[in-house]
Amino acid sequence: MNNSLKILLWCLLNLASSALPLHGVGLHQPGSRIEIAEIPDPVVPPEMPVIRWVGTDDVAWKQGEPSFTITDGTSVKARGWVAITNGSILMKVTVTDKTHINDREKGNIWDGDCLQIGIDGEGEGAGSQVPETRMVGTHNGVFTAALTRRGPEIWVHYLGKNGPGSVTDGSRHYPCSIIRDEALKTTTYEIAFPWGEFSTLPGLSAFVGLCVQVNDVEDGRQLRYSWGHGVSGQPRPGLFVRMAVGKSPTEDEVAIGETTTRLWTPASSGELKVAVAKDSDFEISASMNGIEKKLRIRKPMSKAGIRRFKVQGTPGSLPVSPVTFSVRLTDMSGALLAERKAELTASGTVVGKLHEKIDALVAGSPHPLFTSHLRSLDAIVQAEWNRALFLVDSSPNVAEVLVSDCQTILDSLAAEGGDWNTYLRGEKRLILARSASHDSTLQVFLLTLPRNWDATKTYPLIVDLHGAGPENPLAYPVMAMKLRKGEAQWENNSQQCFRLTPWGRGNNGYREWGEDDVFEALDVVRREFKTDKDRTYLTGHSMGGGGAWGIGLRTPDLWAAVCPVSGGTWLTPLGVGLGGNASYVPFRIRHGDADGVVNVKNAYDMQTELRAGGNEPDLIIVPGQGHEYPESARMDDTQWLLEHTRKRPDHFTFMADTFRDKDRGCGAWGVLMDRAPVISGLPRFDCSIKGAEVSITSYGTKGLTVRLAEDGLGLKGAVKVWWNGRKAYEGPTKEIRLGEVEE
Repeated sequence: MNNSLKILLWCLLNLASSALPLHGVGLHQPGSRIEIAEIPDPVVPPEMPVIRWVGTDDVAWKQGEPSFTITDGTSVKARGWVAITNGSILMKVTVTDKTHINDREKGNIWDGDCLQIGIDGEGEGAGSQVPETRMVGTHNGVFTAALTRRGPEIWVHYLGKNGPGSVTDGSRHYPCSIIRDEALKTTTYEIAFPWGEFSTLPGLSAFVGLCVQVNDVEDGRQLRYSWGHGVSGQPRPGLFVRMAVGKSPTEDEVAIGETTTRLWTPASSGELKVAVAKDSDFEISASMNGIEKKLRIRKPMSKAGIRRFKVQGTPGSLPVSPVTFSVRLTDMSGALLAERKAELTASGTVVGKLHEKIDALVAGSPHPLFTSHLRSLDAIVQAEWNRALFLVDSSPNVAEVLVSDCQTILDSLAAEGGDWNTYLRGEKRLILARSASHDSTLQVFLLTLPRNWDATKTYPLIVDLHGAGPENPLAYPVMAMKLRKGEAQWENNSQQCFRLTPWGRGNNGYREWGEDDVFEALDVVRREFKTDKDRTYLTGHSMGGGGAWGIGLRTPDLWAAVCPVSGGTWLTPLGVGLGGNASYVPFRIRHGDADGVVNVKNAYDMQTELRAGGNEPDLIIVPGQGHEYPESARMDDTQWLLEHTRKRPDHFTFMADTFRDKDRGCGAWGVLMDRAPVISGLPRFDCSIKGAEVSITSYGTKGLTVRLAEDGLGLKGAVKVWWNGRKAYEGPTKEIRLGEVEE
């Protein structure tokens, strides 16, 4: 890290540091203040649906007119009722469909007949001005409820209170009933989601956000129908349906909930929210840093039946230790109605601690590669920290995610992640950063070393493209750095090969700059390590499988073998002849026949495309398997890849379908076409080599560049080149140009 960046970071973390030693000892600090303000009743549009607030024993809410309906216009229909109690968010959904099929397990139960449910406990994102924004935070959860062979099951895929990616065991045991009636062809779900899962309490917000999606498997395909949107893939509460919270069934409800306790800048405030459904007088008192403020409320109840207050505590500087912020609610006799204590913390201190830890490890680093790994981690964290502080007012979740990620990295570096031998043994992946050529942004890639790596030896290399997932640049480095105590891990690289995983710019799909990132990372690894170009392989799962398919067809001369897993064909036009590019490349296609994310038809389409080009792929269709990629299958595919060695073919064809650099996607084996879209959008050529003679026939191109030597066709001595039936060159092996090629 350069000095200016270090100064910026530490100035930000330690502004007003002269007061820091006094924090947390009950003394008044200059600049500390407490403010209590009533939150005006929100404007609730008359057309907005209302979620009823009912008593614990009330069952009337699930009778009468439903809260919502879902239909596909044919056989699948759903009717749903929702309500809230002081303890839970209640939901009843009756789905009518021809069959009920769910033989999945754990996190894959969403791949069968089920409900996917999104809940925004405070309705922050739902109905937002920018509905596509994810706005995920502590109050959000995304769940699947399914009737499996083992009975009713609930799985949580995202739960904001745990932080991003930290739901290691998603099984939940909420009060739940799921009953299938084959005579009526209905499946009825009744679930109670505890408020505590959403870091809030009923009444603290005037709104709740909900989404219910019916996943229905018919004829081997999964179709999805929803009320609201935003639960498929990464949660997007901005697409949930916003509902107004109805009146409390009693007139004596109070709640104090935590909303903000993390301080990002010296001017930041902690915040606690108070909700009161009470028609008598009461008092709110708050204390922090030795100061106290009180507010007596003598007004009648609001028309909404509940009054809400915001209590803010501003320490005046960033504390080095937690500051206790306390809010009490009492009646006029002084009797305590509710109390909440929260610790205000300067979250950014973990960034500083991580930087210090990295500096200490660098100082004692036993290897330059370990140093690069550490400095890359530091650089990515600093870049994300600057972005988080820029967005903290509008998107605080970005900063929350960063803090969680930094703590995970720090914990790992304090354990096996701080030991170079862990990486040397291939047990943990290195995180390395590079500056992208197109936009100069920092882009990361993960690299697993061969077990007990010897820098003097040459090893095979597997390029492994990851699937769709978090768009946070630190997400995959954090997954790689997480502690795995006693856990079996595929990074335990018993195979003697490198494994490279470039970050796909979130969910870019390995298009354009995302594809460039793959090749730039590959260039770095080839430049810095001894890799075998004839034993370089391409694979990937899901989005990565689609990337492996698209990249493999456009750069067939780079790979000894290609293995798309659960991938799609969306990156390549089918039926135009691209499959012929890889006529000589071994392909294995793996797919589950019950995949509800990427339909198995994609695998058969790949097989058809390759067959049309004269290539019979190794097709593995796994009966009953969804979108998962078991460890045993991954290891089997790795072994299959490593059995192959790249060989230059004596005859090959190539077609280009998009505008790309001449050296990538416009040719193979050193025969590169000049693009002329006015002539053809699908230029192609056919190349045959017999002894010292090369015959090339081209279509839709003004000319060619041909590399005859080792960096291309691999010829030696004097050669003859025939182009479109005429002798075009005779002489020594070198790079030649045929036809009208623009400079």
